[in-house]
Amino acid sequence: MIEDYYRTAGPDAWSETPYYPTSNAFIADTYAELIVAFLRDFLPRFDLSEPVYVLEMATGSGALSFLLLTTLREKLAQFESLKPVRLCYVMTDFAERNVVSWESDPAFQPFVEGGMLDFAVFRPETEDTLTLRGSGAVLRCETVANPVVAIANYFFDSIRQDFFQFENGVIRESRLTLFRELGDDTDPARTPRLDEIQLKDRFVPVYGDYYRDEEMDELLKQYRSDLPEGSVLFPVGPLRCLKNLRALSGGRLLLIASDKGFHSLEYMRGHTATPYTPHPGSFAYMVNFHALGRYFGNIGGQAWHAQENFPLSTLVGVTFDAAGLESLSYAARTLRSRDQIRNGYQISLLLGHFAVRDGCPDTELLRIAVSCVELSAHDPWIFGQCGEYLCQGLTQIDYVARESVRTLLLAVERNIHRTVVGAREACGYLRRLYYIVGDAERCLAVNEKTIALYGAERDAYFYPAALQEQRGENEAALRNYRQAAAHDPDSVHARDGVARMEALLGPGRITA
Repeated sequence: MIEDYYRTAGPDAWSETPYYPTSNAFIADTYAELIVAFLRDFLPRFDLSEPVYVLEMATGSGALSFLLLTTLREKLAQFESLKPVRLCYVMTDFAERNVVSWESDPAFQPFVEGGMLDFAVFRPETEDTLTLRGSGAVLRCETVANPVVAIANYFFDSIRQDFFQFENGVIRESRLTLFRELGDDTDPARTPRLDEIQLKDRFVPVYGDYYRDEEMDELLKQYRSDLPEGSVLFPVGPLRCLKNLRALSGGRLLLIASDKGFHSLEYMRGHTATPYTPHPGSFAYMVNFHALGRYFGNIGGQAWHAQENFPLSTLVGVTFDAAGLESLSYAARTLRSRDQIRNGYQISLLLGHFAVRDGCPDTELLRIAVSCVELSAHDPWIFGQCGEYLCQGLTQIDYVARESVRTLLLAVERNIHRTVVGAREACGYLRRLYYIVGDAERCLAVNEKTIALYGAERDAYFYPAALQEQRGENEAALRNYRQAAAHDPDSVHARDGVARMEALLGPGRITA
C-alpha cells in the first residue's frame, strides 16, 4: 500500500510527507565529512580506473542529494590526494516519476555533465543489481570494482518491519488486525486515509528458524537471550536491503543512515503494542538501529551509533574489517560526541524561542543569527528564520562585518534548490541582504534564479527597479516599480518608487 502511494504520488508525496529533519544542510555536511574520511582511508586500495559509487536509496524529493553533492564537490576540491578518485553519486528510487523529475531538473545538470551524478530505478529490498540511466553501466558484484557507499535517509522507517514479543525464552510474533472506527459523518465507501487506520495486536508463538536466513535468525536468538521480557521491532526490510547491497558491492559496503529510531536495548524491555506513526498517505516505524548495529558486528564489520535521539538517530556501519579506517572511525566517533545532526535539529527548534526575544541590540542579534546559520552549515530554512535579524543588524555595522555577512550569503546561495525546505524564503532574504550590502550583481543573479524557480512576484521587479534608480535609469526603474505595484498594490515601497520616478520624469516623459 505504501509503495503504491509513493509510486503514484511521485514528487507530490513530499507536499504531505515531512522531510526537512533528514534533508537539510547540516546533515549533508555531516555525511560529506564521513564520505571524505572514508575515501581518504581507502585511497591506497581503490581501483582508480573505476568509479566509487555513492547510492542514495529512496531519494524522494532530491533535496538531500542536491545539498550533499554541493558540499561534497567543495570538500573534495580541498584534497589534492583525492583528485584521482572518480566519485559517482547515484540518485535512486523505486518510483519512476521521481527519477524522471530529477533527470529533467536543471539544477542537477552541472553534476551530470561533470560525471559526478547518475540516476537509477532501484528496489533495494528485492534487487541486488541496478542499471544507471546516464552511462548505461550495470552495477553488480562482478562490475563494481570499489567499495560502495549507501545512504538510507528517512527510508528504513517506512519499509517492512516485523514485531515480536519475548517472554521467558518464547518468541511471539505480532499479527495485526487493521480497522477504522466509523463516525456519524464517515462514508463507509470512501477509501480510508492511513491516519484513520488503527491497529490491534494478536501475538502467536513461533519456533525454529523463523526466517530461514542464518543472519536474521541469529539476531532473533540474541534478542531472546537478552530480553526475558521485551518487545522488538525487527527491521526485516532494512536487513534485506543490506543483504542485497552487500551482494552488489561484493561485501564492501559503507552504510550511512539517519531516521527516527533507537540504539538502546533498554528501549525494548517490557511489553508494548506495535509502534506506528501514520501520515495521510504513508506510515512509519521507529528504526531499530540497535539490531542493524549488531548485524554489522555479527558479519565481521563494525558500526558506530550517534547519541540516542528519538526524533533523529544516525548509524554508520561497514560490512568488512574496519582496521585502517582511522579517519572514518574518528569522524563517526566525533558524530557521537558532538552530533552535528542532532544539534542542527535543535537549532531549528531553538529559533522558535529566538524569534520572540525583546530588548536585545540589533548588532547582538546579528551575531547570534550569523552563528546559527554557520552552525547549521548554511541551511536555507535556518537562514530564513534569521533573515530579519541579519537585515536589521546590517544597518549598523562596519565594512569588515558586512563582508563576513556577504561570505555567509554566498554559502547559503549555493544550497538553494526548489525542493530544499525554506529555499523560497531564503531567496527573498538573499536578494534583500545583497541589496543592503551593495552587491547589485548577486542581488540580480538571485532575482533571476528566484523567478526561474518560483515565478515572478512583487520583489522580482522591485529590486531591479531600486538598482536602476540608484544608477539613474529612471524610465526603466519606473516600469519595474509599476510592475511591482501591480503585483502588490498594498506595497508602500513600490507605490513610493512609482511616485518618485513620475516626479523626476515629469508628465511628458512617463512611459507606459
